[in-house]
Amino acid sequence: MRLFNLGFNKIRVHNISEYRRIFDGFKIFGSYRMNITNSNSVKLCSVIMGFSSVMLSPELSIPQIRDIAKGSDIPTEVCVYGYQPLMLTENCILKNLDSNSCKCNSIGCITDRLGKKFPVIKDGTNCRSVLLNSCPTFMADKMEELKCYNIKMYNLNFTVESPNEIKRICKAYLCGENYRPEEFTRMHFYKGIF
Repeated sequence: MRLFNLGFNKIRVHNISEYRRIFDGFKIFGSYRMNITNSNSVKLCSVIMGFSSVMLSPELSIPQIRDIAKGSDIPTEVCVYGYQPLMLTENCILKNLDSNSCKCNSIGCITDRLGKKFPVIKDGTNCRSVLLNSCPTFMADKMEELKCYNIKMYNLNFTVESPNEIKRICKAYLCGENYRPEEFTRMHFYKGIF
């Protein structure tokens, strides 16, 4: 395998079809797109599929995350920062917004009736579009609470941030620096959807 020969030994998979490819010699990590929402899914990924870790669904509440992580035999991961994807489209949103000229290498946005701006980014090498939430999930000031729940890894997902914003966000998470985005959400950590 070309990547393995180049020195790579870890890979993150986003769905079952990616898992079915041959990744001999790689440690496999499941992403949030695997939609892991219960301990049976974790066990399937661990025992049957041989994953090294799984990222839990961003739709879970803290009690659900706690219960899944407590019984997991592989490390669990949660996304604690990022503009969460709301929709994935095969149709190029950016092309449709601006006179059919494809601007897939730029970041666009859609504004709703309340004036909220939702970033649109490109996914992959084709014109697939990802519509992101209007504000990021932010949990830097709640990390002590999360660390009590057997969660082994925390994901910061950067998409539309400037280099300066990334630096400030990383310092907030890694050094406890006092920083909060102007507008943010706790996503489903405190309310869940189930």
